Order: sequence, then C-alpha cells, then structure tokens
Amino acid sequence: MSRVENSFIQDKLGVPRTFDEMEWALAHQYIIPAFRDGNVTVDKLLDHVDLNLLWYIPSIHAIKFMNFMRLVLGEEPENTNPRAHYFLVDCIFQSPNVKAFFDVRNIDFNHLTAETVVLCSREFSKTTIITFLLLFMADEGEIPEFGKLNYGLYVSDSMRNGVKKMMLRLRGIYNESIYLQSKFEEVQITQEEAVFVRHPRSKREVALYHDFVNTQKKDRTQVPGRMKRTFKVDGLGAATSSRGASNVLVRPQFVFIDDVVPNEVDASSDTILESIESTIESDIRGGLSGSGYFIVAIGTPFNKMDPIYRRVEEGLMLPIVFPRARLMPTDNIKETEFESVWADRHTYKNCRREWKNAKKAEDNGNSYKMRKLQQEHYLRIASEEDRLVPDSLIQWIDTSNITTNAHLYNWYGTSDYTTTGTKGSDLSGMILWAVGSGGDFFIIDIVGRKMEIEEQYNETFNMIEPVLNQARWVEHGVELDGGQGGHIYSLKKKMAERNAFFSFAKQKGASAGKQGIVSRLVGGDKHWRFRQMLPLFQNHKIWFSEHLRDAPGMIELLDEIKYTTYATINSKYDDMIDTLSMINAIDVVFPIKDLSHYSQNKKVGMKTSGINAKIWGQKNLENPLKTAYDSYNG
Repeated sequence: MSRVENSFIQDKLGVPRTFDEMEWALAHQYIIPAFRDGNVTVDKLLDHVDLNLLWYIPSIHAIKFMNFMRLVLGEEPENTNPRAHYFLVDCIFQSPNVKAFFDVRNIDFNHLTAETVVLCSREFSKTTIITFLLLFMADEGEIPEFGKLNYGLYVSDSMRNGVKKMMLRLRGIYNESIYLQSKFEEVQITQEEAVFVRHPRSKREVALYHDFVNTQKKDRTQVPGRMKRTFKVDGLGAATSSRGASNVLVRPQFVFIDDVVPNEVDASSDTILESIESTIESDIRGGLSGSGYFIVAIGTPFNKMDPIYRRVEEGLMLPIVFPRARLMPTDNIKETEFESVWADRHTYKNCRREWKNAKKAEDNGNSYKMRKLQQEHYLRIASEEDRLVPDSLIQWIDTSNITTNAHLYNWYGTSDYTTTGTKGSDLSGMILWAVGSGGDFFIIDIVGRKMEIEEQYNETFNMIEPVLNQARWVEHGVELDGGQGGHIYSLKKKMAERNAFFSFAKQKGASAGKQGIVSRLVGGDKHWRFRQMLPLFQNHKIWFSEHLRDAPGMIELLDEIKYTTYATINSKYDDMIDTLSMINAIDVVFPIKDLSHYSQNKKVGMKTSGINAKIWGQKNLENPLKTAYDSYNG
C-alpha cells in the first residue's frame, strides 16, 4: 500500500471503514489491495469484512421497509435492526448507496445488481427479513429501482420443510397484524402458495370497484384490474421442477432462494446438489420474466459445493458475507476489539461463552462444536486449526537439481482420469513424482483441469516423456475402479504412437505383473485415503516444487488441501487430492542411495579404527599400511 493510501486508509488491510475514508477511496478509484487481482473468494470477503458500515447511509426505501416491519408487528422488535440489515435490504432494492462497498472490492455492482447472493451467520434473521420483504412487496406492489411486480417464487429445501414453514409464518404474521388486515381485500395462504389482493387505492381502481360491486352487484373477483392488485408467491422445493411456472400471463419476476441445503448429509451428496443446481439453473433461471427479474440467494455454508458458497465465488452474483463477528472472541481478543454484526443480540459476552464451550469440547477431543461454530457463525468452512494438513506441513523446494540428476531417483505418475470429458463435472488430475532414496516424495509436475479424454492422455505423456531417457525407473498409476481399466489400454496404444514407453504401477500387496490401482481394495473413500497421507506430511516426506506455485493444477490442489478437515472434504472438487493420495496406494520402490562420490579404491588399514584390528587381525609387518584382509582383495 502506498504512503498516500496509508494516510487515508487506517485499517492495516486497507479497508475503508469511515465516511471520509470511503469518500477518498471513491474519488481516487481505490481498490483494496487483496482484490486488485480481480479474484473474489469467500475467505477474502471474510478477511476484509466491514460489519460496522460507518460510511453507509441507509436509503429512504430501506428505512421505509424497517418502519413497515414495526407497523406490521404493532410494536418495536425485540432487538434493534443493525446497519447490516439495512445494507442487505438496500442491496436487494438495488439502491446505489451500497455501490461503494463493491467498488473498493473490485466487484462490478452495475453488472451484478439484479442477482444477489448472501452468505450469513445463523441467527442473522435472514428468513425473517425475507418474510417481511414478501409482505412489503405484496403491500406495495413494487420495489424501488425495479418497479411493479406481482408474482415470484420462494425456494427452500423442500415443500414439507422450508416452504411449509414460510407459508405458516406468512399466515401467522398476517393473522396477528391489524395493520396488514387493513391493507388487503383478500388473502389466501396454503402450504404451497400465498395470494394477497390489495384494496383498490387509485381513483380508477376505486371507481371500477364501486361500479362493479356496489352498482352492478357483481362479485369482487370480477372487478377489472384485480390482477394488477394481486400479489402471489409460489413455494418451491429445491428438488421440484418449476418449469413453466406462471401466474396467469406473468412469469416469475423475483426469486428468493433460502437455505436450499438443510443439513451436512445433503451437502455431501452429489446427487442432491446436482438436483438443486438443475432446479436453480435450468428450471428457475430459464423460466423468469423476460421483462425483468431479480434473484436473492441466501444461506449459511456447509462446504465449497454448497449452492450459496459456490455463487459467491463464481462471480456471477453480487456477493455479500455477514459473519456473526469480524473476529472470533478467542483469548487474544478483548471486548473493545470485538466487532459484532448485531451488537445488541450477539454480544461479546454471548459469543465468548459459545467459543469457550466449543474450545473446552475441542480440548477434550471433540472438535465438532468448534467446527460447527466456525462454519455456521463465522462462515469459515475450514479453519487452520481444523485442517487435516495445515500450511505448516506444506514444504516447498527448488527441484532443478532433481530433474538434472533424474537418474538418482525413481519416478512415478499418479492420475485421476475422467471417462466423460469436459462435459463431466470432475477434473482430470495428473502428478509426476520423483522418489528419493530417503523415502522423500517430490512433486515435479502437476496438471489439474477439465479435459477431453484424449487431451488427458497427451498431458500424461508430456509430463512423463522428459524423464524417460534419464531415469532408471518410471511407472504410472492408473485407477481401475468403475470401468476405468480402458485407460491402460488407451495409454499403451499411445505409447506405440509416440514411441515413449513406461510401466504401469501395481498396488501395494499385489502380485508381480499386476497393473493398476483398485481404490476399493485400498479402502475407504477419498477423504479416508487422503487421511492415510497424513503421516507422510507430518514426517516431512512430501515436497512441493517451487516452480509450480502458480500452476493451475497446484493452485487447485492447495485449495482442496486447505478445505479438507479431519471430518470431511469441503472443497468444490476432490480430484487433485485423490490424485495425490494414489502415491500411497502404489507399491513404491525406493532407489539405492548413490555412492559414486565415495572412493572405490580405498584401502582399510590399521590406522583407521580399532575395530578393524579386532576383525582382521595383526597388521602386516612387511607393509604397515596393510592388514591381513588385503590378501583377499589384491
């Protein structure tokens, strides 16, 4: 950070936190240093979170909404609304007064403003805010910066759980609110939908209503223009198709996606996550109103494959993160340093008590409470303490001498091939290892990305060929599970085409001549197999090549390692750590230690050590430099 920036931005991370700092930042087109690379991640947003929002002035529309909540309740809420609530509402309303927050984080507000994704702590009252937003829109028939609306979707985990609870909540609030009951001519709320019909308000609406109902004595449902006064929200389970959803002639104009993943079990199921993604991307997004829409996705994360977490990092929606506090109240954090997202509800005392309880359980060998606290309240899906392989066990080394002296090492390749090509959801992974005589494993080359089948084979040869004529031993590991045995056949065919031949590694314990690795015989799932690598990391036997630091495959591998805890894999992909783990399944042969630097003609004499005299007897009196043993070797 420059001196000029330092003179205005006091925060050590460069985050503008006051009105004057933000004003200066906008005038100088300032971007927080960590975001200058254009890469936005959840961890970056959390590291540079601003919960006090002292620079932010709520819009009149956000204030109107908060007053609406009080009118509906008929009293002041139990806790005052923090600035974060106003800020969230202004983001949904697409108000320009929040734009500065995203500008300094290098996020294109104007491009993303119609779709907002919110990652927030438990007990942030996110569902309560959504509930009152639905009632507010039903009453107003429009929202600022967007315009009129009368139909949309509320999407949750299932019809029987999240959707049902929302409809019951809407019904309960309506039945208890004198204010709301004065606003609507008719309200129908079932477990699947909620329909609100406003009383006529404009002169034309009032005149039409009087003529049809009072003069012509017709039913009020037959009054022209009633559809314009009607607001409807349909509930939708995340695994339920909404293709073709509409309200008479109107396609959905808004969608609230709220906690679509109910628990950790579902968050770990590829089938369930794929179903949710299909519902959101194919059914919902494909069926929205062509004249304009907005989407709000909100939730608390489970892992990197969580639909909400993914959308923060994909860069396709406006990202907001609101942890319970800026820093967890550990022993090193004083009360004066504690910054809560909701000061009069999540106090230092309460948060401190939660942390101490989790820490006590962790010290007694139960890490579950601390992991859940980190995840659900502070939005960290993998803390440094919870990581299976922390940064302290990642060793970097200059491998130029290893490649120059390739003949001193045995070489192995490990792989995790795809059988579907780039259309599949998995990555293709390959790692080239040099294995030293001391039992050290050096990662010399790495590739990890989505590839076509033929492309991944070519990458394998590009990786192995440079060492074929230098190394004494080159084997490549190929997984055989799930009908993947065809990979060996294809690689053998390509060997003849490229005139580059190597052997296929066999599994530990397999008989001579066997080829390939069968994961089910290794045991466990991908997480279990990676856990078996831990002793190698702890004994400092795994080394990463310095020249691969910026390689895409290495970046992906480190990301997967970072988000793998003792309990689970939380990263988006797990293909690279599976590629890495294969080296532990291979029947590795360590090379013989090179002795070429020792003298081959050295004579053992009496002047060396006493043990020689005891073993080989008296010295030769004719030649004091020789022993009796010398007669055997000339």
